Amino acid sequence: MNQSQNFAGQHLKLATHAYILQELGSAIDDKIFDDPKTNEIEKIQKILDNSDYQLRMYGSAEELAQNLKIYRNFPESYQFFGTHYEPSDNTVTVYKSLKGEKYVYKNDLFVLLQQFAFENFLESFPGSNTEDLRFKIVSALRITENKLLKKIEFVKHNPKVFDEVQKEMKELTKIGKIDLDQLESELASGNFANILAKFKMCNMKDTWDHSQVLLSLTTYYHSLPKGKKGPAMAHFLLPLVIVKCFTAIIDKRPEMFNPFAENYKGPVAVRLFVDGDQKFLLKAEIVNAINKTTGNKGDFKDEGHKIETISLENVREKFGGRIKNIEFILTPYLRAKHRAVPIREFDSDQFCILALDAFFEFFRRLIFGIKMFRKYRDPTCEIFPDIFDAFTKKTFLPDHKNLYFLRDKLIREIMIYIAPESEFPNKDVRNAKKDGFTVQNLKNELAHLSLTESFPEIQNYAEAVYSEIEKNKKGDVLRTCDLFDAIEQCLLICVLENYPKFKKFVHNQKGCHRVIGLNCDSCRTTVKKDQKIEAPRSKILPEKDQKIADASQFLEILDNALTPMGLHKEAMYYIIDEIRPNLDKIKYPKIISGYEKELFQSMMKVSNQKLEMYGSAEELLENVKIYRSFPKSHKFFLTDLEPFQTTPTIYRNLNENPYICKHDLFVILQNLVAKIFKNSDLEFLTIVAYHLKQQAEKLEDSMEFVPLDTNVLKDIQEELRIDMSRRLKAHNHRKLKIEMSQLSYQKIIEKFKKITPIDCYPNRHDRIETLIKHYGRTAKNERARIEELSTLYTATRITVECLQNVIEKHPELFLPDRKTVRLFEDGDEQFVMRSEVLDILRTKGTPEHIYLSTMKLSDISGKNIEFIRYPIHRAKHCAVPIPGPSGFYVLAVDSLLETLKMMIFGLKLFQKRGNWDVDRWRIQLMDAMGPMFNTVYKKEEKDPYFFHHEIVNVCRQQFLECFGNTLNLPTADIRSVQPQGFTLEDLKIELTHLGLTDMFPDILYHTGRVYSEIEKNKKGRCLRTCDLYYAIENCQLICIFNRIINLKIFLHNQKGCKRVLGLECEYCDKDEQ
Repeated sequence: MNQSQNFAGQHLKLATHAYILQELGSAIDDKIFDDPKTNEIEKIQKILDNSDYQLRMYGSAEELAQNLKIYRNFPESYQFFGTHYEPSDNTVTVYKSLKGEKYVYKNDLFVLLQQFAFENFLESFPGSNTEDLRFKIVSALRITENKLLKKIEFVKHNPKVFDEVQKEMKELTKIGKIDLDQLESELASGNFANILAKFKMCNMKDTWDHSQVLLSLTTYYHSLPKGKKGPAMAHFLLPLVIVKCFTAIIDKRPEMFNPFAENYKGPVAVRLFVDGDQKFLLKAEIVNAINKTTGNKGDFKDEGHKIETISLENVREKFGGRIKNIEFILTPYLRAKHRAVPIREFDSDQFCILALDAFFEFFRRLIFGIKMFRKYRDPTCEIFPDIFDAFTKKTFLPDHKNLYFLRDKLIREIMIYIAPESEFPNKDVRNAKKDGFTVQNLKNELAHLSLTESFPEIQNYAEAVYSEIEKNKKGDVLRTCDLFDAIEQCLLICVLENYPKFKKFVHNQKGCHRVIGLNCDSCRTTVKKDQKIEAPRSKILPEKDQKIADASQFLEILDNALTPMGLHKEAMYYIIDEIRPNLDKIKYPKIISGYEKELFQSMMKVSNQKLEMYGSAEELLENVKIYRSFPKSHKFFLTDLEPFQTTPTIYRNLNENPYICKHDLFVILQNLVAKIFKNSDLEFLTIVAYHLKQQAEKLEDSMEFVPLDTNVLKDIQEELRIDMSRRLKAHNHRKLKIEMSQLSYQKIIEKFKKITPIDCYPNRHDRIETLIKHYGRTAKNERARIEELSTLYTATRITVECLQNVIEKHPELFLPDRKTVRLFEDGDEQFVMRSEVLDILRTKGTPEHIYLSTMKLSDISGKNIEFIRYPIHRAKHCAVPIPGPSGFYVLAVDSLLETLKMMIFGLKLFQKRGNWDVDRWRIQLMDAMGPMFNTVYKKEEKDPYFFHHEIVNVCRQQFLECFGNTLNLPTADIRSVQPQGFTLEDLKIELTHLGLTDMFPDILYHTGRVYSEIEKNKKGRCLRTCDLYYAIENCQLICIFNRIINLKIFLHNQKGCKRVLGLECEYCDKDEQ
């Protein structure tokens, strides 16, 4: 049996039983989980097929598998599911703090150790029983990990340290193999003296009885057959080797793997849970952190099974400066469709979920597990008040306004309490038809289940529920799982309307929006049917009393502003020019939010394997998201015709105070408008964005920053809301409709164009014309279309006028007035642009455009300048562009490496081409590269400097002009790697296949070093085609730098040697000496 599949099957089995309603557990055939020949989705499909239709509410096998994956993927999940001596299977998550620092949960470091150990021990001890060896590794890990029991601690994410640990694990495993061989020879003679010492040294037990251990070893030894005593005892003592290996790594880094010491003085990290627009902490956790960092002795303990939270806003108001040494770790609060993902309670080994989630899970069991409402026809019968009153007194507290958690132990007790003593006679939910179901079908099903007897009004809610379910369906038609969802929502509304205490509880726990169709008077989440609206249609009416908790809520681009065209353009800029043909021949999804991966998968399909160098669709998407994240990105990517697409970034000054780029404030204005006009159309946001981009032009090339003040942003939002409401009330909408009905469509379009003066951008006018021509075409008649166009015009014109008022009222935010300078950070290097310093000091200097020089921070100390820390970011294949005077820039070293990548994979300059004269070609190419690069990349320059990003295209054009005819000759393509990966020999074969051994006869000599680095840093279990591309690239880079010495000196002086895998730099060796 494949042991890894066996372990995975156990995890899946336990998670499935925990996720599925208890009453449906008998429908699961546990034997299916033990099948080693099937993957998870196949197992789930078999379970659904053999469940006698009892699990239809969970959707398809793919959907259930995905939900189970979400549900069981959290730190220390083995504690929750009781799989203590099976391998951890959760993903190691890298968290970000509010300050932008990256952290890792300490317990997750043991998952990394487990991974490293499996890789090395299974390789070094091939004859061992795999399952037994895994058990020994996990058991050894749990010994140390248990020291963190009840602890919630984080350490900074440091990939270099993880690499070191991986290397040490490899070496220690080899040493362990030697030790075990030595033990075998000692044991063959019955020598146990050294063994006992090693047992104790490895801390395998807290207390030791020397004689008892000796007796156990001796007894086991004599029970073994002759000739097998040594090997069998050695295998028995393999845990000694494993623990010794872990001990060596952990003892070297106690701050990573052990609890922090009592006298620990570093920053204390606490979890800041993020659930939609809510950010909150466990009260006990933040109080404990404040006590540690300030020496206070404040005390707080949760009572009973209720775990209190406190919002981030209240923490800041209540504790002020006492939280300055606390790191707030952004921790997403996650949910699968039917269950919330558990989190660890503070200072406890117990788990918990929000009370609101416990409430919904409680009622889901009543509805579909026990089916209580189908048994008791009258909701006023004594059982309902008895049960419900009991829960509102101790569990689901209607008057508790702060969010709170409930311990898993209590939730399990609740489920036992409501378990029925006998089976209820009831009818099952029937299957939806192949072509879906209608609202009338839903009403019929509610009657079929006798729910109209329990709640006579239930069919009144069917239409509102059906509308939302239909809008959010995943398939082409509504399915049986959607019918279950609709029935659940209808019943929930009935329960909440008939039992006000529960409705109050749901409202106070911020859960009204999770009940589709619920009309909550307290939060006005829906508009009553009889409410008349005189102003433009409801979808663009300003939301009243919109409150934002903190700055992060102002930064996120809303889904209705994001476009697939924008993301596609950003991807095209990331990809090498020569690979781009055909990538525009894809079908865009209607919306991009949630479908980014599908867009990239479509690009992969039409690329003829050319995109394999970028890894999987997920990896390419991840890198594009990194690459596009900078101010003014719409200028770089030419997404000027779309709304703003990139989320603004928070920067910090040297005192760690938050700042934001002035250009990004215009993005925030777009976000504020999108929040006020919820569900606003793309046409509306596009015209608004055009106006904002026009106003942002006044900042020109100046990169200025202002303090990020959440209160100011809230005030601006309130100004906009009040101003818009006032103007909407004063607006004569009837008069506008009459005017619009008398105009031709061309004149209507001209009227829209006059909203914002963008005459210097004819392409924007063309875009507006296209948008308006197609707007409202789905209206049922011409009158309805005029109504929609009038509403759009009103909302757009009023919004633009209100935004202009805000911009003019706050010139300090939206107009140029340089008071800050960017302090660029690249690893340990810190430097500033000389031009920005001269500008703020009002000092004249030589204008710089293509080449931007830098200065060290020490060179300008003492000046009254506010420095804004600006990290240099890089995706895997490109550096993130940096806005500067007259365009965008990258560091010179990044420019060089990207130019060489273009030459290697774009132009394929070094590959064999037909019957070429390789010696002549080599001489011509090197003769051209040397002078060209020497004038651009100056070897004597030791300070970092920037180049205009277009330098790559300039070099490409020069090579095309010099060698155009030769470059038209065909070359071999890099071949795809097989599923089992590739070896060092495969790399050598591929280099020969590409003809690179002709251009660089020494290239095979470098493969060993390159392959070793690639193999060590691979992301998957096996090396993939993208790794092969990376290896081929680095082999060629080594050959180039070894031939053009001036370029190698430049690379060294610009601190870039380590970025070329396997490069041996004699200048680095001299520096170290």
